[in-house]
Amino acid sequence: MNRRGSPDWPPLRPLLFLLRLLVFLLALSCCFAAAASAAPGSEPDLVMVRMPTGAEAPSARPDDSPFAVRYVDGCQIVRIGSADPTGRSTLLSRDFLSARDPAVSFDGRHILFAGKRKAGDPWQVWRMEADGSNPVQLTRGQADAVSPLYIGSLFHLNDAAPTPQIAYVGIEKGASAAVAPQVALYTCNLDGSSSRRITFNIDPSFDQDVLPNGRLVFSSWRPDASRLGTRGELGLMAVNMDGTDLMLFAGETGRALHMTTARVAPTGERVYYVESRTSAPLGGGDLAFVSRLRPLHSRRLLASEVGGFFHSPCPMPDGRLLASYRSGKDDVFALWEIDPETGGRLRALYSEPMRHCVDAQVLAPRPEVRGRSSIVGFRFPDTGVFYCLNVYISEHFAMKEMVPGSIKEVRIVEAMARTEEDLRDGAIAPRRVLGVAPVEPDGSFHVRVPAETPLAFQLLDEQGMAVAGQLSWTWVMPGESRLCIGCHEDRERVPPNRLAQAILKPEVPMTPPPEARRSVDYVRQVAPILRERCAACHGPEGAAPALTGGDSDFDALLGPGSPYLVPGSARQSLLLRPLLRARGAGDGADGHHGPSRLTEGEWRTLVEWIDLGAFYDSRQGGGR
Repeated sequence: MNRRGSPDWPPLRPLLFLLRLLVFLLALSCCFAAAASAAPGSEPDLVMVRMPTGAEAPSARPDDSPFAVRYVDGCQIVRIGSADPTGRSTLLSRDFLSARDPAVSFDGRHILFAGKRKAGDPWQVWRMEADGSNPVQLTRGQADAVSPLYIGSLFHLNDAAPTPQIAYVGIEKGASAAVAPQVALYTCNLDGSSSRRITFNIDPSFDQDVLPNGRLVFSSWRPDASRLGTRGELGLMAVNMDGTDLMLFAGETGRALHMTTARVAPTGERVYYVESRTSAPLGGGDLAFVSRLRPLHSRRLLASEVGGFFHSPCPMPDGRLLASYRSGKDDVFALWEIDPETGGRLRALYSEPMRHCVDAQVLAPRPEVRGRSSIVGFRFPDTGVFYCLNVYISEHFAMKEMVPGSIKEVRIVEAMARTEEDLRDGAIAPRRVLGVAPVEPDGSFHVRVPAETPLAFQLLDEQGMAVAGQLSWTWVMPGESRLCIGCHEDRERVPPNRLAQAILKPEVPMTPPPEARRSVDYVRQVAPILRERCAACHGPEGAAPALTGGDSDFDALLGPGSPYLVPGSARQSLLLRPLLRARGAGDGADGHHGPSRLTEGEWRTLVEWIDLGAFYDSRQGGGR
């Protein structure tokens, strides 16, 4: 008997030993299996797009982004094993004439994509299983809907539960055949219902990805600071999924570099993107990244090769980086693994002759991003509020010389839709004035404006002339209240801890009906003033410039080499300096241009005409 009173069976001891050894070996094999699953050799599959090279356009106009060059017939979505040495692929987009823009669901079981079944069909958003089965069309309409993306859930105050959302790029046709279409971001429910536009820039918004906090980062045009209305470069913007709180995410005006295909790393802080000097979607460029914690001050160039081009970065869950690369414009894009520290190309993963391989996505589960709550449309269905704490908090060069109290008013300007002719000629967008609101002595203002409308702000001196102005367009959503700390201030600045004077007063309404919004152009408003007030002394035989109120005046004032007008800045325009002296505001005296020669309304018309861009005909766009 043993100590427990149980019979001791010596013949069973070897059997018990073998049983324990078997259990030990089984546990050990499980450990090795787990280690093998985490090893680099067992990587998740990828989905990507293969695109026929013959469909690539030689160049792309910026206005067409992203439709004209990316969305061509013959694109296919394929699934590949990222470590498969055979390079085999499985076609997922069967029965589609063309398909691209794959986006994997958070659980890794579904893929959103843009597709069209036959020629002449518009591009629409579809969903399929991870193996390509059961394709379901989500969006419907005559306009294109592309570049879908799973984002977080949206919750309104009167919702029973948060609703998971999809973001996609859509096109909104113009009011007439002559008006250019608008390329913007939209959101909808997972079944395609409740679609709503969330960006309102007059230039395209596209290439969106979602940050861990649920905000969307996307590419959009930023203007050239040296010339009113001229497109500068594609920068990265960020916005909430309900369209509120638009902010610059990354990009420095004047660097002449475009930032596209931003991709948020699933681990760490990096947001990768392609940086190039061309806006052609298939052109490619250098690889760069910013930290999502300090995106405005953390740019780092990762990979730049002379003659080579990178495209569509794909950050992996384990911190590695994939990207498409081609050695020259005559080569095809192939998928490579990139060293995330040095930017060097480590190994080629997949390529096909005569096909570009781009837009790789990891086919695996990943953490869901945060949802967002929203008050859009809850109380105010068609207006929102802007308020500014202090316009004198500014990095703008023109504001450096302005002392507190010198800015008297703020002019709110609305952008109107461009025509197809405007886009072809590169003309600036026509614009009109919503109104002028007071700026308080402490630099604050508080205005209510139309929602979902592209707006810009101009700060005015005592003569009503713009000292500084917003070159890009912004908006508010219905019911939104947007705060600006200052005018062109450091975006990382903490707002001052004080109560602004304008906040103590009701907001100033800047919501006139469209027919009451004021446009100013040469044909209708300026030419009559020149004929009435200027032609007698500035006729063909009189003092320069010749001002008769005819079309030749416009050419003389704005033609090549003309020193008289600076479109967008009445303060810098020589034409108005004698009139300023006559008003007692300029340097020196002027006995010829007496104060009675221009009424206050006529003066305001000339100033607004120049500050808004000196249009010949505001109904047609910029130039004559």
